[in-house]
Amino acid sequence: MNPQDVFNPRPAPRTSAQWAEILREAVKELEDHLGVPGRITDTSAKDDKPGAVSIHNVVDVVFDAEPQLGYDLCGVVGCRVNVGKGATLDGDFLAFAKGIRVPQHRHERLTFVFDPNSPDQNKWSCAGWKADESGAWGSTRDNSRWRKK
Repeated sequence: MNPQDVFNPRPAPRTSAQWAEILREAVKELEDHLGVPGRITDTSAKDDKPGAVSIHNVVDVVFDAEPQLGYDLCGVVGCRVNVGKGATLDGDFLAFAKGIRVPQHRHERLTFVFDPNSPDQNKWSCAGWKADESGAWGSTRDNSRWRKK
């Protein structure tokens, strides 16, 4: 993944296949950061539309981390480009033990952020547990979204 290309605020239009590859590489780098293998279970990537002001593509990912952490991480890695302004690449994950949402993190998501300007070789960092203020993940009680594939 070439961060200069990914974080270009005025990118050339990309195909869904190019977005899928960018996100696959991002997941691979996040695997390296976590030290746990990840598995993409679904891809929501689409061709860029000419004249779009915002572009957003995501993949669903499972990190089988239960042996190391006591729970698996299931969530999304996504890239958003606000054309002419900037781009973000991040991941939001929920914690599941034996397929059920972990009670102590029921209203939180674990967030990872990619910083293309980080001096570290691996540019992912953990931003910590964040409250699910929008309620977007509130109805997610089990990991069936990620296990169905």
